[in-house]
Amino acid sequence: MLSQNRLAGQINRFKKQFLQLSQTDIVDLLDTEVLCKMFEKAEEELPHVLRNRIWTPVVTLFAFIKQKLIHGGCSDAVTFVQAERVRAGLEACSSNTSGYCQARQQLPETLLWDLVRYTGQQLEDASQMHWRWRGRAVKLADGSTVQMSDTPANQKAYPQESNQKEGLGFPLARIEVIASLNGGAVLDCSIGPYAGKGTGETALLRKMLPGSIQAGDIWLTDSYYESFWHATYALEHGIDILSPARSSRKINWTDGVQQGNEYYDRLFQLKKPVRPEWMMPEEYNRQPESVTVRIFRIYGKNYVTTMLNPRQYRKNALRKLYKQRWHIEVDLRFIKCVMQMEFLYCKTPEMVRKEIAATLLAYNLTRMLMVQAGIKYGAWPRNLSFSKALAVLQEFGGDLLKASGEELLSLVIKVLKIVASAKLFKRNGRVVPRDIKRRPSKKYPYRNTKRTSKSLENPCKQNLYRDWFRKISGREMCATLS
Repeated sequence: MLSQNRLAGQINRFKKQFLQLSQTDIVDLLDTEVLCKMFEKAEEELPHVLRNRIWTPVVTLFAFIKQKLIHGGCSDAVTFVQAERVRAGLEACSSNTSGYCQARQQLPETLLWDLVRYTGQQLEDASQMHWRWRGRAVKLADGSTVQMSDTPANQKAYPQESNQKEGLGFPLARIEVIASLNGGAVLDCSIGPYAGKGTGETALLRKMLPGSIQAGDIWLTDSYYESFWHATYALEHGIDILSPARSSRKINWTDGVQQGNEYYDRLFQLKKPVRPEWMMPEEYNRQPESVTVRIFRIYGKNYVTTMLNPRQYRKNALRKLYKQRWHIEVDLRFIKCVMQMEFLYCKTPEMVRKEIAATLLAYNLTRMLMVQAGIKYGAWPRNLSFSKALAVLQEFGGDLLKASGEELLSLVIKVLKIVASAKLFKRNGRVVPRDIKRRPSKKYPYRNTKRTSKSLENPCKQNLYRDWFRKISGREMCATLS
């Protein structure tokens, strides 16, 4: 096991890249002592005795995070460690990626997810001190899908879509994310197969609710999550929900109790539906027979909420609050496209989950930089550019590691100023048509048969592709001559 001083030194050096420092006007959101305990616990979970080697869990994890930040491969992660050792006056490690890949496989998966939740909660606590909606924290929830390498192990754990032929699709996993509105942090994430019993977005969400959303929070969801069960859970745990009414809900406005002079603002009693398959009979019997919710209509759209007081929570204020739910859609786009998590390259389900956790951890650390800039320059982190903050980490990470003293403090102020200056434009009500200008490539045909060695040796197939390429080449030549 690493000595306490050496472990703390490695953690503090890594924290410098994300401006987690004990400096004037800088808020250190990551406690070194807490991180040391997490890594010590991870070292105890290793199946072997840890020797005094290069690829310790802390070095392996930091290289993994750096790999996700720069969107590189395993060789880029090894290069990062080599540069770190040279800066520290040590001999550079081998360029062979075998040691890093083996250490990454032995890295405990629980360590990565604990760090994701820890960084998310630290970021949420810091954002709540400066930005709240009427003194309350606002949480967002939504789901998406990711693809991964087509290996037998991944196909078994996360099968491809059922309407695709065998060998033509990619394994598909569903992810469910709970995020913070103000800080943009990912508080928790749940992963499951794309299809099957208990793999829907609501099923994955139920696994995370007890630890991610606390009493007093406001929970914004889309109409897919609007149900009796979520309303009862919210009322039981002191949470308020706000979501559009689902399209299948038939609302008879004469049945509700009118709120003041507003005809389309009433209190309704939602009756308990039939027991779903995922709920045990004992739990179903404990649920109340009905719950009181408030349903209101504004600008032609119906909303369901547990914030019942119309004077404290006016319709238009709730409508403006719900417009902020779109931030989680943008967050998922950042995670999948900007952080390049749309396709995962690991070959086993365990490594796929680790890759997702490492990406979310790198995402939270980037959000911490944005919160630091927002606190110092009085800007809401949601109004700052995530892509710019990520680019700043990529460019200035090495300079922050080398700097010290007054030079470090001066560089930190400049970096925060750059991040805070990249503000986003307000684009309220923007409508963009869903069409594309660039045409898909016609250079290669789509695969409609399973890739096997025999198909490549089949002369008929070879002649078919040869004739197809000649046809395409002839078209391009004619277009060029004309």
